[in-house]
Amino acid sequence: HQALARCEREIADYTGVIVKRERISGNLNDECYMLAKIRHEQRDANNYVRVPFSVYLKFLKPGAVKGREVIYVKGQNKGKLIAHEGGFKGKFTPSLHLDPNGTLAMMGQRYPITDIGIKNLCSKLIERGNRDRAVGNCQVRVTEANINQRAAKRIELIHPLRRPSLDFHIARIFVDKEY
Repeated sequence: HQALARCEREIADYTGVIVKRERISGNLNDECYMLAKIRHEQRDANNYVRVPFSVYLKFLKPGAVKGREVIYVKGQNKGKLIAHEGGFKGKFTPSLHLDPNGTLAMMGQRYPITDIGIKNLCSKLIERGNRDRAVGNCQVRVTEANINQRAAKRIELIHPLRRPSLDFHIARIFVDKEY
């Protein structure tokens, strides 16, 4: 709740590298590295959207996706994301306008681009944390960690028993202490 409040109060946009590794249909995918530029939605005093939620991703690795670029701006491009392949493939394939929740955009993903970002992550963690707490028997551990020589907090959520009704058995979230 504190992190979400801080995001809403102090953070309009940011740039970083996202390292994503997901298990999809029982298969643990390789790590995927993306340069991300994310801008939170900003509203004025009358609740009018001044700046829409926006995402730019440039895939850094693995090689199969290196150079791919994706952009999404809420309320623009008829609600679609725009994707363009990098490298040699990109020279011969057109940019694609895709439904963020559609089959092609979700291939190899568990979550759509519309869910990306720290503010959305905080909201989802609060939502899931409250739901998991209601289910019961969820252990939470907060410890110190070091990621790429940066001090971080590691939040680990563990459900002792795997259950199909839960989104995960073990989740590990690392949060940079300074940023």
